[in-house]
Amino acid sequence: MRRTTVNRLVAMADYFDKVGEPALTDKIDLALRLAATVNVHQEKEKRPFDKEEEQRLIATEYNHIYRIFLNSLPYITYLEPFWPKIKPALDRCRMIINQQMLEKTEEMDFDRFKERFEDIKELGTKLAYWRKQEIGKGRVLAERDLILRAISGLAKRLRRLYDDDETMATIQNEFQALLNVFDNVFEQTTGQIADVSLPRGEI
Repeated sequence: MRRTTVNRLVAMADYFDKVGEPALTDKIDLALRLAATVNVHQEKEKRPFDKEEEQRLIATEYNHIYRIFLNSLPYITYLEPFWPKIKPALDRCRMIINQQMLEKTEEMDFDRFKERFEDIKELGTKLAYWRKQEIGKGRVLAERDLILRAISGLAKRLRRLYDDDETMATIQNEFQALLNVFDNVFEQTTGQIADVSLPRGEI
């Protein structure tokens, strides 16, 4: 499956989420899961590293993480009051990424996509697991860790890819702004529930 096809599927899933059609969204997720199990690269040699393909992969990963957050974070009880602050930050980050990637390649290494897609699915599984647990120190620290790592992991990988590329620097700044929003929220929630002082900008 080519990158353009994956992008269309992600866009369709976002649309069906917005119009309240979870059954259709689930079908698209199934298609993406099936695609992620297919090895379309048969070359014996390892695919050469391409900076723009890696940038496209990071942008695609964020779109998947964005959807997982939309389906998970509003239902975390102690985060619910802060959703009006979190949601616009997630939306803005997604908008900036999509805008900045318009002139970039539409191709990416599908084998790498498969690996990352599995990790992102695991993020959704773990968030669903912790949401069922009693609210306490262990749970809130685990949820904070999962949420921050998902974003900071992308930011750390992007950092080595942009050099003098203002497009990527803009995305990097947006990742940091999103992390700042989560830091502020976790200070008022996770930090109080766990009764610990949380470092900002760190895991």
